[in-house]
Amino acid sequence: MSTAYDAIATWYDHLVRSDSLAGARMLHHLFDLIGPVSGRPICDLACGQGQVARQLAQQGAQVIGVDISRELIAIAQREEANDPLGITYIVDDATTLTALADACVDGAVCNLALMDIPDFEAVFRSV
Repeated sequence: MSTAYDAIATWYDHLVRSDSLAGARMLHHLFDLIGPVSGRPICDLACGQGQVARQLAQQGAQVIGVDISRELIAIAQREEANDPLGITYIVDDATTLTALADACVDGAVCNLALMDIPDFEAVFRSV
């Protein structure tokens, strides 16, 4: 399964890590909305290269990061190998989530990704 993000994964990784991305400046608001996650299993849906997954894990969550892009998951896995936080990364389609067992997480986070998924109703059903 190849996606448009596979072709731009390295560029996207650099963009997400930079301060120029508006989303990076807004992440603290996302975490305010999520609330306490320590000890809770959380899915970072459409996790990309794992920025939000890593922050969730740093707050004590047990994180499963899911993305359709093999290249972005590979970047996330390299980061996890270099600085382990116990995150599991899986290549899967957010509209089906066939790699995850039902009710295996307490919640799901999807940051700045729904606009890139053509069938967001299917995402809601799969979650």
